[in-house]
Amino acid sequence: MGKEYSYRTFFYSLIGIIMILFILSIKNCSAQIPKDKQLHFGAGVVISGWSYTIPIDQTGWKPVIYGLSGSVIAGGAKELYDLTTKTGHAEWKDLGATILGSIVSVGIITGIKRLVKHHKRNYKIRNEILSNISYLQDH
Repeated sequence: MGKEYSYRTFFYSLIGIIMILFILSIKNCSAQIPKDKQLHFGAGVVISGWSYTIPIDQTGWKPVIYGLSGSVIAGGAKELYDLTTKTGHAEWKDLGATILGSIVSVGIITGIKRLVKHHKRNYKIRNEILSNISYLQDH
């Protein structure tokens, strides 16, 4: 339990650091991307990164669905709020930027997760091979 917990803690800490660095790098984006779209993109990254970790069962497509849907629901609710209250300017492009941020975030998290899983599997195989070799040398 302790070893699995440490891997999971390390994994989520790494994701958090990547998300923070990613959001900070948005400040240096080209002037061609409006500030509003940058903020929607960053919100999509953060919301999907958070909602990705909600399901207890982190296997299969469940975390991906949670990550994408959390961001889409939040972005859609914000645009619907802007549309109904007239306090903001509702745009489909804002929702698109939020969804794009969500896709990037979920893609990064899933890629890192697969790399960690692949590394753990290779480490386990290597240890089994080494133990078999030492067993054969002893007998």
